[in-house]
Amino acid sequence: MKKFLRKTLFCFAIAFVLMGCQTTPTQTVDVLPRTEVELTTNYNQLSIYQIMVATFQDGDPSIGFRTGYGPGPFGGDLQGVIDSLDYVKSLGVNAIWLTPIFDTNENDKLAATGYYAYDYFNVDPHFGTNEKFAELVEKCHEKNMYIFLDGVFGHWGEKIAPSPNGLRPTRSHSKYDGCDYPESLEFYKEVATYWITKYKIDGWRLDQCYQVGVSGHKTYTDGHNYWYEIRKAVEEACAQNKAAGNEWGTLGYMVGECWDSSAYAIQKKVIDPGTANGYGLTSCFDFPSRYKLVEIFAQEAGGRSDQNLGKALSYVYKSAEEKGYKNPDGYYPNLFIDNHDLLRLGNLINWKYHITKGNPMYWNIHKMALASIAAYTGPITIYYGDEWGAYVYDYKARGDNGWYNDNVARSPGKIDGFQTNQQNLVNYAKNLMTARSEHEALWNGANETLLATEDFYASKKTTSNETIYVLINSGESSKKYNVGSTGKDLITGLATESTVQISSYQAMYIKVQ
Repeated sequence: MKKFLRKTLFCFAIAFVLMGCQTTPTQTVDVLPRTEVELTTNYNQLSIYQIMVATFQDGDPSIGFRTGYGPGPFGGDLQGVIDSLDYVKSLGVNAIWLTPIFDTNENDKLAATGYYAYDYFNVDPHFGTNEKFAELVEKCHEKNMYIFLDGVFGHWGEKIAPSPNGLRPTRSHSKYDGCDYPESLEFYKEVATYWITKYKIDGWRLDQCYQVGVSGHKTYTDGHNYWYEIRKAVEEACAQNKAAGNEWGTLGYMVGECWDSSAYAIQKKVIDPGTANGYGLTSCFDFPSRYKLVEIFAQEAGGRSDQNLGKALSYVYKSAEEKGYKNPDGYYPNLFIDNHDLLRLGNLINWKYHITKGNPMYWNIHKMALASIAAYTGPITIYYGDEWGAYVYDYKARGDNGWYNDNVARSPGKIDGFQTNQQNLVNYAKNLMTARSEHEALWNGANETLLATEDFYASKKTTSNETIYVLINSGESSKKYNVGSTGKDLITGLATESTVQISSYQAMYIKVQ
């Protein structure tokens, strides 16, 4: 893919200069109609929208952190999330994940992240109130969307408030290291179940989850995977909600952040039992696949960019077992491309190809990346801003403006007022999510790679009642591919013949008759 992109980008760059550096609009994308789809308990169906609360939307100017790590601006709060739900729902996602909202009892940059809590059982007043959170949960559920909180079950801030049952965790090391297990187990079981029982949240994202697993950097569990006990407590709380007739608070999805490029390492750290009586997490973010995506569409932060499209997607679309993950209770790797701790895709594109939003290739790369994620069998996560091509200006290297690779993506959220190219990408993302939500073959189908070359990938995704061909062309020229019968491109809504033509730097989801 690299040699094709370099040549094409050079041509675009010349045209860009000749036009006086004006932004070139991409082709207009019309939004296709969407049918509301019933949610299931299959984790593969999840399409999650990640929100960093402190930087997303300021809905109440009277509260909010006004400082933080990263470009900001800060001041985001729960009211801002509530005010944005119509937009989020319009994207076609079916869940939101909030970065931590627990009371930190501080007002500094670290507190604004939410990852060093003081009171795990109350909302930080900078973000809102417990009542405001309850309102947010209710409105998410009214819109048929799940809501997940971010749980930090391995460390906390300077001090820690007791739980409603009078429990506290313990630690023998610094607040940046893992805490002591099993001494902290009962406290964190109470945290994990409290928000499910009282507020009917639908699950957890788990920060630095290795601190509770078998092993990892400064992990103090003596080789025992305590996620087994916490997961079982969550499952029991969800079962009690369901037995009580509650529609929500019954899913119990738990997805861990185990930042490693090796599926084998993730398996050993947080999935395998160790000395526990059962396996740990049933889902983690699929960092190995994420690295392959950014390396083909842009580059990793350290500069690595050596995968061809076919090779990368052939790995990404493998089953969990084929990648090396195993949990007898099921395992669901969650695919993503960036988050609040990583550089935005837009900045990685700039670092690799030295282009920004004025170049059509900037938008085409975003489209190919989003199309690759939406066709994945398994849960997916989209970080806010990815759907409109967010880019942080004036960040060329670590330390610029006091920002770093692990916080520069904490940039402003946006829900309206999009420029033409941004709106076209939003519309494209909506069509991708519509196709994914309405067609189980995309989110749950068996994947068969049919053709994988340096700049073209074709696969067939099937369930018992439908077949969809996923075609992605990262080359500079259009390509033809025979899918065997007439059908329809689910991204554009247009009818197709048995032989389809895929334009350069584009994707197609062909549902055959």
